[in-house]
Amino acid sequence: MSLSTKKKRVLAKNLHVIVSRISSFIPENKSTIFLEEAKTVDSFLDKIICELKEMEKNGWDVTDLNEKQLNILTFISDLYLKRNKSKYKVIETPSEIINWFSQWIQSIFTKNELKWKE
Repeated sequence: MSLSTKKKRVLAKNLHVIVSRISSFIPENKSTIFLEEAKTVDSFLDKIICELKEMEKNGWDVTDLNEKQLNILTFISDLYLKRNKSKYKVIETPSEIINWFSQWIQSIFTKNELKWKE
């Protein structure tokens, strides 16, 4: 399912806000390190996903999320449901939700479009 040019532009315009909200799931010092190491949005998200998986494995139950963090998870989950109406796969954990989002934006944008803007 493709995305219209207009919707792609809106997503591109707001991608930095979405990624910023996602980065708030991990401690700021780690987020800063990941940001310095990553050359693209998707590689940055991959680092966050790995960190979230580790947190989930260690018993993180997401009860400490604030409203903005919950809103971004809900936003991405709603996108997933709209895009995958006939799919049986369920995404539940923050790492699964963000992983799906990362894969989705990689299918929409080129590698060059996902590079950090100076």
